Amino acid sequence: MSSTTCRQCGRQNSLARQRCKRCGALLEDVPPGGQATTSQRDAQRAGLSSLTDGPVWFTLATSGTGLFALGAVLFLGGLAMTVGGYWLAANQGGGRYILWIGAMLGGVILMLRGLGAGSRWR
Repeated sequence: MSSTTCRQCGRQNSLARQRCKRCGALLEDVPPGGQATTSQRDAQRAGLSSLTDGPVWFTLATSGTGLFALGAVLFLGGLAMTVGGYWLAANQGGGRYILWIGAMLGGVILMLRGLGAGSRWR
């Protein structure tokens, strides 16, 4: 069976796969003849994984590492806003504050998806 190597993590993947089984990165778009066309190479040099895909940073954001990092930023931002709001309310003699549970829960979900992106049970 023919395979291709992931440029991110080095894992061998089937040619039928569009994304790496380990890290979730887009696999190189090579036609059945085996050689990438000039326009595909130009797109890769310009920071696009293929002519129809977005920038390479989008590929990172959808990989396991990128999802985990995005989730951590979202969770920590929600936590900082909650703690900051509570601190301000407490120092002004009491009052209301906002619990940013949506941001924190969304961050935890993204971190868990990032951890599961590289697993074999996915």
